[in-house]
Amino acid sequence: MRRIAFPFLSLIAVFVIIGESQGQIHIYGALSGTLEDTTYIVDGDIFVGVDESLIIEPGAQFLFSSYYGFEIKGRLDAVGTADDSIVFMPQAGGITWGGIKFHDSADDAGRMVYVLITGGIAEGDWPDNCGGGVLLDRCNPIFRNCTITGNYAEAHGGGVYGTGSYPIYRARPKFIECVISNNSSDWDGSGMCFYSCEAFIKDCIISGNSGPGGGLGCGESSIIVTGCEISGNVGGWGAGFVGSHSNRIKLINCTITNNYASSCGAGIAIDEESGDVIIERCNISDNVTDGTGGGILLCSGGSRITDCLISGNSAADAGGISTSGSNLRIDKCTIVDNYAEETAGGIFLISSWPTDTISNSIIADNQGEGGIYYYDNDIPRGYFIFNDFHNNPGGNFVGPQPLGFEIINYVNANGDSCDRFSNIFLDPLFVDPAAADFHLQAGSPCIDAGNPASPLDPDRTVADIGVFYFNQSDLCGGPTENSVFMNPEFLQLCSPHPNPFNPTTVISFSLPVAGLVNLEVFDIAGSRVGVDLASTRIYPPGTHNITFNGSNLPSGIYFARMTVGNYIQTQKLVLLK
Repeated sequence: MRRIAFPFLSLIAVFVIIGESQGQIHIYGALSGTLEDTTYIVDGDIFVGVDESLIIEPGAQFLFSSYYGFEIKGRLDAVGTADDSIVFMPQAGGITWGGIKFHDSADDAGRMVYVLITGGIAEGDWPDNCGGGVLLDRCNPIFRNCTITGNYAEAHGGGVYGTGSYPIYRARPKFIECVISNNSSDWDGSGMCFYSCEAFIKDCIISGNSGPGGGLGCGESSIIVTGCEISGNVGGWGAGFVGSHSNRIKLINCTITNNYASSCGAGIAIDEESGDVIIERCNISDNVTDGTGGGILLCSGGSRITDCLISGNSAADAGGISTSGSNLRIDKCTIVDNYAEETAGGIFLISSWPTDTISNSIIADNQGEGGIYYYDNDIPRGYFIFNDFHNNPGGNFVGPQPLGFEIINYVNANGDSCDRFSNIFLDPLFVDPAAADFHLQAGSPCIDAGNPASPLDPDRTVADIGVFYFNQSDLCGGPTENSVFMNPEFLQLCSPHPNPFNPTTVISFSLPVAGLVNLEVFDIAGSRVGVDLASTRIYPPGTHNITFNGSNLPSGIYFARMTVGNYIQTQKLVLLK
């Protein structure tokens, strides 16, 4: 074969060879310029040099013939499409490759979109033994719609490992609408792991990863995880999510289910050295551990769990939640149908501080010793107010109780008997608990039984007890949206109807007061396809219906976005032709 130079590759230290099979090009060395849609056989390490740039076009495939890697020291734009991804993988079975490594000199403007990374292995000395699929070293790339699957690391991050600096973060990676699945590692964060980073993870699926730390882990970091599905991961502790020594952890609108931990914290595990933990509008269900904390193991102080469903989790102790930190707040949660082999079917409290509050929550049908099991010998100093305790066979509250707890000699605003803390002990009347539908029936005693000082429910009535409020105004003319997955504001962008649709659907929004509304529709790439759909103007209070016509659009996923002042809400639309 003869070596030739292609116009879409840099001439500096670039080698390409015409393959023996049609449509294959053999490459190694430095890359820059543009790589077209074809198959590349990688016969040596490849890299993008400092101050160099490389564009990879949709459909390009990189097949590594041996244990070679791809290092990014300049700018990489690998932008595929939904129908034509860019692929990095071994050339054949039994072959491994070294993954993609982004160095601190990598251009932050680079993008990875619709890229498949599979079959990578990280081995050797640190940090080369981290990040089987992707290693990020003090850089800020954006990954969108990427699939990182079937990779392995000897240390952290079978799929992805990011490292930066602490306490001033110099690494801010973003992963949006990515799939991180079936990766493994010998240390924490088998799917994704971030140390000394400020990471942002949005609308990702993190599933089927296995190793000591399970799906997603962070240490000495600040991390926001929103709209993600974290499921089916296996680990020693924190099989779904594990946080250590991190100063800010936010899990918002996430579904964390069916994870297994052999040690503790099957759904979520956060150590005592972490702070400012927010778990909000999450569904944490059906996680299992052989130790403590089936749903959540929370050791840090200053933690807040609000608007969450915690159900069907199992553990030796603390089926639902185990917590030992100070300044704990659990509010508007439904903690139901969890199981502990020994103590604390629902919540295990190691201690209680004057600033601790458990309020507006349903704690029901938890199997084990106690809906709440209080470990300390002293009377708890926290507040347990406006809750519904029901049918916890081991007792509603085991251990020293607040004075007056469960002594029924008061009546609440609904006329139901309660204790001095406005706790009720009645059947919450779920719609269908056997099918895990924990919405409230119309006759539920939890309706309007929450703390009147709490924010009103979206229907402008007194707060209900539990995660799902009962919509007494029927604002949107249909079923109430699951509050686990929506922002509990007073205005609503309702689920389109019909959805899926062809070619038209009705998008409804409701305003409690007059407001300036902007409604637009975007495709999955972020391009506007329905500009100013509702004609930006001030709309009066009430429900407004807008018809969206997708006749000129291809089948696919779209998003309706409503902006009212500083408030933004979106709904997914599916066009099927």
